[in-house]
Amino acid sequence: MYSNFEEDITQKWKLKLAGFASNQTALLLSLITSGLNAFCSILSIYFIDKTGRKKLAIISVVGFWDPLLLTAIFHQTETTSPLISPTETSRFMVLALVTLQLRTNVDNGIA
Repeated sequence: MYSNFEEDITQKWKLKLAGFASNQTALLLSLITSGLNAFCSILSIYFIDKTGRKKLAIISVVGFWDPLLLTAIFHQTETTSPLISPTETSRFMVLALVTLQLRTNVDNGIA
């Protein structure tokens, strides 16, 4: 019975460490992830205690409702708008790409 248990544990570790160059790399990445998780959990507990649950709940409700409202508006607009031909769509695409390129150039200090 002991050997079956040992084989099960070995198989689980092989499965968890698969895909990495070495077992040490996999364990290091796992420890880093666990450490960051613990640090962020402690930080969030401190932030919740300092700010207050009620204020954070109100902020999160507003944060949830904004995207839902925008999604409903866009869905309604999409279902009630007239169809646009592929030619008109391609014009908007070209305009969007030119605008994006100009914005990228400004952000990089080129233009």
